[in-house]
Amino acid sequence: SEELWQWLAGYVLPYAEISAQDDTLMGVFLDFENYWPGRPGNLYELSYDDVILKAFAADRALELPALALDQRQAWLTEKGLHDAFRDFQIAHWRRKCRELREAVDRINPQFVFNIYPAPGTMFMLEACYPEWATAKAPLILSDPWTYGRSGRYVSHDVALKNNQRIIERGLATARERGINHIYL
Repeated sequence: SEELWQWLAGYVLPYAEISAQDDTLMGVFLDFENYWPGRPGNLYELSYDDVILKAFAADRALELPALALDQRQAWLTEKGLHDAFRDFQIAHWRRKCRELREAVDRINPQFVFNIYPAPGTMFMLEACYPEWATAKAPLILSDPWTYGRSGRYVSHDVALKNNQRIIERGLATARERGINHIYL
């Protein structure tokens, strides 16, 4: 939604301005966990909301039937449009991420984005990674999956080995994207 992007810019750009004057502020930490009561998980996957679906339909000159939210994915799939819709939405995410990065770069090109939880959701992998990582400002990827033991009764040595594998998988995901990054 446009409200999300305005909200993000409303915080990120003032931080970038401060960082241009005070190098002890190097960037911003963006937590994409969902804390809404009863709806745990990480944000964002594809959305089938009115705004993006109508934009897609307008772009394709499609006539949309009245569809309940839970019917939209199936309708797009049935019409052979789901892959195009996915690509359209990702392109929209990327454009919005790029616009924010460009606005930040006009203020402080060394300003970094730190995103959580890494390696990330579709939104993070497909839009944040390529648009927020630059040669001057690596994308910081904060991985929460090794905060503790991998199982309650797992021995210390096994837990360390399991966590090592988790980190290696996450790091491989970041490296496969070919971006300038720091993996935490």
